This record gives sequence, C-alpha cells and structure tokens, in this order.
Amino acid sequence: MPKTILYLDQNYLSWLAKAAFVDTWADPNKPRYQRLLQVIRAQTAANKLVCPKSFFHIEESSASQSLSEVYWRLIDDLSHDISLRAYPEVHTAQVFLAARDFVGERQQVESWRIAYESNPDVPVKTGLRIMAHSGVFEAPDMVAAQRAQGDSAHKMYLGYRKQRATAGLRFVEEYEVQVDREVAEYRQMVRGAIPQATMPEGLRFLEEMGMLEVLETGRLLAEILRRSARPVDFWAAPQLRTSLFISIRAGLTAADIVFRERDKRNRGIFNDFNAVAAYLPYVTIMTVDKNTKEIIKQAGLLQRFPTTVLSSSQEDVQGLIASLEML
Repeated sequence: MPKTILYLDQNYLSWLAKAAFVDTWADPNKPRYQRLLQVIRAQTAANKLVCPKSFFHIEESSASQSLSEVYWRLIDDLSHDISLRAYPEVHTAQVFLAARDFVGERQQVESWRIAYESNPDVPVKTGLRIMAHSGVFEAPDMVAAQRAQGDSAHKMYLGYRKQRATAGLRFVEEYEVQVDREVAEYRQMVRGAIPQATMPEGLRFLEEMGMLEVLETGRLLAEILRRSARPVDFWAAPQLRTSLFISIRAGLTAADIVFRERDKRNRGIFNDFNAVAAYLPYVTIMTVDKNTKEIIKQAGLLQRFPTTVLSSSQEDVQGLIASLEML
C-alpha cells in the first residue's frame, strides 16, 4: 500500500520545531503540536507516512536565522532523506512530457520520478542517522539580499495584480491570460540562454548565473520538437497549456487577482504558489497558510486533485492528527 505523503509548510514546521526543540516556548498550542509530532514520527517509523523535504524548506529555513538550525534538524529528521525535486525541475519534466506528447511520442512515467529524487514508498531506514545540515544556510548578507529581492518582487506583483484587477475579467478569462503569461515566461527563459551560448564569454556568464541547466533544457527541448513539422506550434499546444505546473500556477494567480479583495499579501506568495504548483499533484496532504488555502479553493484545485489541503487552524491541526492516527 502506498504511503501517505505529508508536505509540511513553514508554518507547521515552525510550530513543530518549537514544540520539539525549544523548551522555553510557552504557548497553548504546544501540546497539540507535540502530539502531532509524536504521531508523525510513529507513522513514519511504521512506513505508513513520509514527510519529504524540498527546495523551499532549505530556502525558508536559511532566511530564518534564529531558528534555521532547528528547522533543518526537524526537516532532516522527518524526511528520512526523501526529497522533492526543486520546482523548476518538476516544471521542466512536465514540459518535456508535454513536448513528447505533442510530437506523438507520449510516455508513461511513474509520477514519483517527476517530483522526487527517490521513490518515497521505499521503507525508511531506522536507527542512527547523520544529519547533513552543516553549511546549508546562507550568510547574513546573502539572506538580506534575498529578502530585498523578495520585497521588490512582492511590490512588483502587487502592482501587476492591481493592474490586472482593473480588467474586470471573470476567473475563466483571467485564467487564460495567466496561462499565456506562464507559457511566455518559460519560452523566454529557455530561448534567452541560447544567444549567450554562442560565445565563451556568454557561457561563463551563464555558468556564473547558474543558467547552464537552462541552456541544456533548451537544447533537449529543441531536439524533441524537431520531430514535429511545426515545432513553433508547441507553444500554443493544449499539451503544454494544460501541463500541471503551468495550469496550477495560472489558476492560483487568476484566483488571487479575481477573488481577493485586499492587496496585502506576505512576501512568501511566490514560494507559496510555486510550491503548490509543483507539489500539490504529488502529495496526499499539503499544509499551507490560511490565505493560500482559500486561493486554492477559489482556483478549483480542491475539485481537480484528491490532495487534502490544510491550514494551521486549530480545527485543521486536530483533523490532521486524527487522520494520521488512523493510518
């Protein structure tokens, strides 16, 4: 029987880490999260549950200097070395599948191979584990730069959201606009690396910017699309437009534009949307913040996917404990 896969967001991890490692933490929620942690560890040891770690856990743990080591110890402990791929890798794997389908070479791929570094259903190893968390976290100046970049991106998004809201489109119409935007951004990312690669200086620049993988992605995608009489048609093909990351990300943005009445959103909106777009189809239970849960609901994703989505409300935490106890 496949394991239940529980994706823990930073809200849950913060509560769980404090409950596990901060003896001085006094909060009425502490007993609840201590019980949740006990259940998670018991069911993980029984090979009924897995809590994978992800790119976002590393990034967000690094950004929280006061508890970064505590967060990582907990993530590493609960994951038992089961890791989700970084969201761009998941996105690109889906684009490749869409491209092969477009040229008439549809592939059947086990879903875990798209989203995970290794099979999450493999029994975990119990006993002593060495936690490889040293050296993971960014220096303070790098964290500050990341925060400044996040603040800037957040302001740009709020401006874009406000501008899009004036269009007054219905959700289904705004969704199509956002699909167009997601496709255009991916196409530009892949194509933008190609001209740089024509010169040695360009290759050095790409290496410095960490974009050599993007260049390789563009080459591999071009090789697949050459088997079509009209490769350019791929960018408007339903196989691409309905691929999971693009369609989920577009739905979340459209719902945020159409249904949200307030402009105030936390700086982590991009991490929230990217995590949901990448991982929602590949986990059994996903925890998110209250606002993101509402946007997921408004985007129609609860009807589209069987994944249970929970916030950190008292009701949801109690429900999670009860459901995990019954595994």
